[in-house]
Amino acid sequence: MSKNLIKTLVTLLMLIVASYFIYLSSQTTRIDQASDNSNMLNYCDTIEIQKNLFLIVGRHLNLEKSEADVANALIYKKEDMLYIIDTGVTLEFRDALLALCNSLKPYKQITLINTHGHADHIANNIILDKLEGDIKRHYISTHDLNMMKDNHAFFTHSFETLSPLTTLYTNASEKAVDLLKLFKPLDFQTSHTKTLEEIPTLDLNIGNIHWSGWNIDDTLYICRSQGHSAGHVVIYFPEEQHMHLADETTGYCNLFHDCDNLKSIETQTKTLSMLKNNTIKTLTDGHTFKVHHKYDGISFLSQLIEAHYIYDNALQEILRGHPNGLKFSEIQEELSKNPTLLKLPKGANPNPLYTQLMLLSKFRDFGIVPDREDLANALFNFRS
Repeated sequence: MSKNLIKTLVTLLMLIVASYFIYLSSQTTRIDQASDNSNMLNYCDTIEIQKNLFLIVGRHLNLEKSEADVANALIYKKEDMLYIIDTGVTLEFRDALLALCNSLKPYKQITLINTHGHADHIANNIILDKLEGDIKRHYISTHDLNMMKDNHAFFTHSFETLSPLTTLYTNASEKAVDLLKLFKPLDFQTSHTKTLEEIPTLDLNIGNIHWSGWNIDDTLYICRSQGHSAGHVVIYFPEEQHMHLADETTGYCNLFHDCDNLKSIETQTKTLSMLKNNTIKTLTDGHTFKVHHKYDGISFLSQLIEAHYIYDNALQEILRGHPNGLKFSEIQEELSKNPTLLKLPKGANPNPLYTQLMLLSKFRDFGIVPDREDLANALFNFRS
């Protein structure tokens, strides 16, 4: 064998080895991005969670910048069917939704599902009428239908419950108007709306976990959760083993007048069990801007569930230490000084209004009542 031929073969072998290591390096980058993307996802980014299952990334509420919070949305394409889970808010987010949906053509059937009726999840529902499809469907729970149609009335009601106890505003209706200005345009109406409760309800058995809800085309399960709002649902994709919890994980305590904290905890614990039992591979929600995989998801939910009980016990301890009761503002001050609570997850939109509504929600849970009708000066304690 000539020296030139040997030299040529050695050079070729070195090129093959170098190419192999470059390939391994590129694969590792992709795996890392899939397993830990918490620092990579920006507003309106599109992330492919699994094949043909996409997350469009929202953002947090920023009152200082007058920016609405935007809930994450999911888009899923299967054969000639397209599924849209929530539509967020803002025209930039609408453009991102439309761009992704158009890139997934062709499809004949389009199904839009709103997990609940809050403005940050429904403001771009109009895209259903803009997209081309032979069959179009739009589902939302009957318990959130009125909320979707009139977010102002909903938030006014919630703010009215807090009005006698807060100095953050004096008029609940005006406060609701100011908040909802951030969410315009609210294009929630479609010509294809139908309530979920019109569909036959099923016992959805996923492993050893049972949910009440609806099977849509054997492609996704809509599971009743009803914690964050009266009609809230979560979405499970059985083939992909993906769960989307929407706003059942926005914090360790809910805020609004129609919430049920116990049902949120039940949803979180069911989902935690599914992660441990390997019936969930990937997990998303409405306001955590990442994709959770098994162990990360277990950690995330475990911390959230633990925080729920830590907050409950801290509130109970404060009231036990003051048998005559405390004013609402005094209880809030005591909680704000608790070093253990300061370490807890902050929730989706931590701000003074958020924390006051959260405390009021706990009053309802525990039957904490005022000692007089003048709520501004009332002392609150357990009903006895």
